[in-house]
Amino acid sequence: MKKNIASLLKYQIIFIVSMLIFITACDKKEEKNPQVDIELETEQTKEEVAPVVEKPTVNVAGNYSGMFDQRKTTFVITKQDGNSFEGQITINYREVINQNVSGSFNPDTREVDMKDLRHSRYKGTYKGTFSADFTQFEGVFTTDVDGTKRNFKLNKN
Repeated sequence: MKKNIASLLKYQIIFIVSMLIFITACDKKEEKNPQVDIELETEQTKEEVAPVVEKPTVNVAGNYSGMFDQRKTTFVITKQDGNSFEGQITINYREVINQNVSGSFNPDTREVDMKDLRHSRYKGTYKGTFSADFTQFEGVFTTDVDGTKRNFKLNKN
């Protein structure tokens, strides 16, 4: 019986030693991987740290007046968020047209895209440009219904 116990004890010791070796080997492998991950994160962080120079936003909000299809017109940009804006345009036809508009502009090219928000038969889109000093806005309005084009030229007051 003592032989059986000694034999069992011997196998248990061999098993425990092999498990310790196995666990130690696994721990060493896991230590190497986090170092690689840290190095990758450091390289990515270096790329992200590059300074970003933002151009100041051009303020186009305010009152504009001029001509739309040879009719007196006022255009008010009431809200600006970066390069996007909202406002209202009033065109003095026999029946005055008041239309809410929203649009955006590219400060580098000064190009403007704007659209009417209220549904009407005169609803359409505006494509134009601001002058270099952003005090004049001119372009072409196109109706959605039939594609009729109207010129406009507005000056900031």
